[in-house]
Amino acid sequence: MKKMEKTEKGVRKAGKRAALFGGLTVLFLLFWSTGAVAAGKDTFVYANGYDIRTLDPITTSDAPSWQVCRHIYQTLIELDDDFNVVPELAEKYEILSPTIYRFYLKKGVRFHNGEEVKADDVVFSLERAISPAGSAVRTYAGDIESVTAVDEYTVDVRLKQASTPFIMNLTVPWAGILNRKAVEAAGEAYAQNPVGSGPFRFESWRKGDRVVLERFEDFAGPRPTYKTLIVRAIPEANIRAIELESGAVDLIYLPSTSDLLRLEGDDRFVVHRDNRPAATNYLGFNTQKPALNDPKVRRALAYGVNVPGILQSVFRKIGALPAQSPLPPGVIYFDTENNKVQEYNPEKGKSLLAEAGSRLEKLLLVTNERSDRQAMATIVQAGFKELGIDVEIQVLEWAAFLDFLKEGKHDLCILGNFAAIPDPHSILYSSFHSSVAGQTNYAMLKDPEVDELLEKGIATPAGDERKELYFRLQRLLDEKEPWVSLVYLVGTQLGSAKLEGVNSRANGGGIYDFRKISFRE
Repeated sequence: MKKMEKTEKGVRKAGKRAALFGGLTVLFLLFWSTGAVAAGKDTFVYANGYDIRTLDPITTSDAPSWQVCRHIYQTLIELDDDFNVVPELAEKYEILSPTIYRFYLKKGVRFHNGEEVKADDVVFSLERAISPAGSAVRTYAGDIESVTAVDEYTVDVRLKQASTPFIMNLTVPWAGILNRKAVEAAGEAYAQNPVGSGPFRFESWRKGDRVVLERFEDFAGPRPTYKTLIVRAIPEANIRAIELESGAVDLIYLPSTSDLLRLEGDDRFVVHRDNRPAATNYLGFNTQKPALNDPKVRRALAYGVNVPGILQSVFRKIGALPAQSPLPPGVIYFDTENNKVQEYNPEKGKSLLAEAGSRLEKLLLVTNERSDRQAMATIVQAGFKELGIDVEIQVLEWAAFLDFLKEGKHDLCILGNFAAIPDPHSILYSSFHSSVAGQTNYAMLKDPEVDELLEKGIATPAGDERKELYFRLQRLLDEKEPWVSLVYLVGTQLGSAKLEGVNSRANGGGIYDFRKISFRE
C-alpha cells in the first residue's frame, strides 16, 4: 500500500445621471441585503466576485461554481493545507500497478437524501466525468480509462497510462461523488437540485445573487459550528467592501486595492493572504486569428504591455506580483532563474511588427466585469496605441464572457487561470493543449511541440527528468507567446475580526474551505 503523501459594450461611460442612479442602487442594495440576511452566529455570508454557473461539478471548471460545490460534495481524497493527500470518502487507497488504483470507501457515509455512499455512486460519478457530458473537466478526468466496483465499498480506477498528477487531480471538485439515484431522478434539472455528502446541503440558488446551503446534520465528519452558508455574487469590489462594513457579509474575496489600504488597519477587520500564488492573470492572444497566428507578431505585441505599470497603477503593489510565466510560483517546477517579467518597449515592438510585415490596425479585447481586469485592459489599450494599433475593449458578464471566448470571437482577452493542484500539469495543460482549445485553452493554441511536452509531463515520474521537461516547456511557451503573463494574484480575503478558523490557503481547485469557520463572542 502506498502511503498518502505530499505532495473574473466597451468600457462603460457614466454621466451624472448614471452616477446618481448607481449611488441610489448601492444604498438600496445595502438596505435590502442587510434586512434580508441576519448574519449572526448561525449564518456565515461569503461574497465572491461572480455568480456560479452550475452546481453539477463535471459541467464547468470555473472557480466560483467549484467554490460552492466543494461544500456540497466530497471527493475520495482531499488536500490538506500543506498539500498532503488525506482521506475524505476513501479511508485508504492502494496502487496495484502504475495504471490501476484501488479505493476503499468509508462505510456508513450518507448523502443528503439519506442514501449511503457506495461503490456504484463512485463508478457512476467518475464515468459521467469521462463521458461527453464531462468535456469541461477533460484536463482532470482525461487519464481515466475505466472505473469498476470490486464490491459495495471498493472501487478500481484504471488509467490510460501512468499519470503522475492523477491522485492530486482526484482532490479537485470535478471528482465530487454524486448520488446516482438523485442524478437520474432529476435529469436535466440536476444542476439546480444537487445531492452530495458534504457538510452542507443545497437549499436555494437565486441566479445573479446568492446560493444558500444548510448544514447537513448527518455529515460523517466534524460538523460546521454555524447552520447556514450563503455565498453571494457581488461583481463590484467596492460594493463587497460596503456590505462587509455593514455587517451583511462576513468575508469577501479579492477586495480592491483602495479598500485594502482603507480597511487593513481597522480593528474590525482582518486580511487573510495566501502567499503561495497559484493564479496567473494574463493577456491572451487568439492564435487562430490570421492576424495573430504568427509568434513573431505576438512577441512584438507583447512589448506594448506595461506589466510594471499594471502592478503599480492597478494594484499599487498590494495583492499581486508581476508575472513572469504562465506557471505561477506556487506550483512545483517554476523556473526561477529564467522566467522574466515582460519588458515594456513600444519602440522595439513597432520595429518587430515591421519586420514581421504586420499590418495590424485594430483588435478586439474582451474581459469581464472585474474592475482590476478592466483597468488592466485600459493599460493594454494605451500601450498598443503606442504600437499604432487601436484596441476596442468589450466588458461582458462572467457567463457571457466565457461563452464568447469558447466561440473564439475575441482577438485578445484578459482573464486568469489557476493551478487547481500544485502540479504544473493542472494549469499548463488546461491553458495550452490543443485538445481543450475553446474549452479552457482560450489562446486557441494548437501546437504539436507544446502538446508533446504536455503529454510527456503526465506520465513522467516526479524527479529531475520531469523538472527539466517543464523547464523546457516554459521556454517553449516563451517562444510561442500565446499569452503575456500580467500578474500573479495573491489570494486575498478581507473579513470580520469576529471570525475564527478562516482558511487563507486555496486548495482543491483554487477554492477555500469554510468548514472550520466560527464566530468569536
